[in-house]
Amino acid sequence: MDGFTIYELIPSLTAINPTSVYLGDLFTLSVIGENTHFNDSGDTDTWLINEDLTILPTAVNIVSNTELEAYYNIPEDGMPGFWTVFATNSTDGDMLLEEALEIIDTITTVQNYEVFESINIFPNPSNGDFYISHASNGNEQVVVQLFDLCGKSLCTWPFNKIKLEKEKLDLPPLAKGAYYLKFSSHKGIVTKRLIIN
Repeated sequence: MDGFTIYELIPSLTAINPTSVYLGDLFTLSVIGENTHFNDSGDTDTWLINEDLTILPTAVNIVSNTELEAYYNIPEDGMPGFWTVFATNSTDGDMLLEEALEIIDTITTVQNYEVFESINIFPNPSNGDFYISHASNGNEQVVVQLFDLCGKSLCTWPFNKIKLEKEKLDLPPLAKGAYYLKFSSHKGIVTKRLIIN
């Protein structure tokens, strides 16, 4: 037919809330989809994955065709890191969310922003060349880890702290997509998302 364009509406996951929880937390994860067909027939399921590990919800409540709520009880001895949200049903197929859920270790993690007064990564998104600038109030040893969306650690290196200057991030070759940088010291953790386009 002339004058008409047919678009395929691809089901996808677009957002979660919350985006971070602690080991031992009992919480409800709201998962938002687009062009999805979540249903109450028992056909829709969701869970968290991190490399070869899986956390299943205790229950799933379908709010609408595009929203579901999953009830999780994160074990206190579980694995901290970034977990990818996975959902599936027979109509939409398998869907992964590009926004990972961070599970934080309650024993070793203290959110202390005296360690990092500010951290800026730019440009972001980028073609793979990123620069960082920050101001630090202390002399903490800082370690940087790069994670993919499945929570796999891709590389780790000590961070040469600088004040109000910029330094190029020395990253390995990466495919297009989203990644996470975690800056950690014994006083705190700060996580930043990277987008490579």
